[in-house]
This record gives sequence, C-alpha cells and structure tokens, in this order.
Amino acid sequence: MNDSVMRWRAVGFDLDGTLFDNEGSATDAVAEFVPDLGIERTPQHAAWFTLEAEHFENWRAGRVSFVE
Repeated sequence: MNDSVMRWRAVGFDLDGTLFDNEGSATDAVAEFVPDLGIERTPQHAAWFTLEAEHFENWRAGRVSFVE
C-alpha cells in the first residue's frame, strides 16, 4: 500500500449550514463571478437567494419533493 494515499474514515454532510456558510459562500461567488462575465448585478441576483432559501425550507418541511 502506498503511504501517501489517504483513506477516508468518514464523510460529513452539512445540510443546514451549521458547519459551513453555504449561503455566504454562494453570495460571494456570484459577486465575484458575475462581473467577470460582463453581467451587471441586478435585484434578480438577490431574489435568487431569497427564492432558494424559501424553496429549500419548503423541501425540508416536506411540502415539496425533488420532483417539483
């Protein structure tokens, strides 16, 4: 066995943002990425994150599934 190969013992998932700030990271990424595409930021960019949070909460509460 090669000693430089890492063997995973566990994989963690942070589905609710308690360990990793997913929303902040996504917001920062959009703020950096969108201007590089030559696109101006608009109110729709902020609306995206509002809608994402709303729909994610509906999914967590069991009001919708991945099909919707």
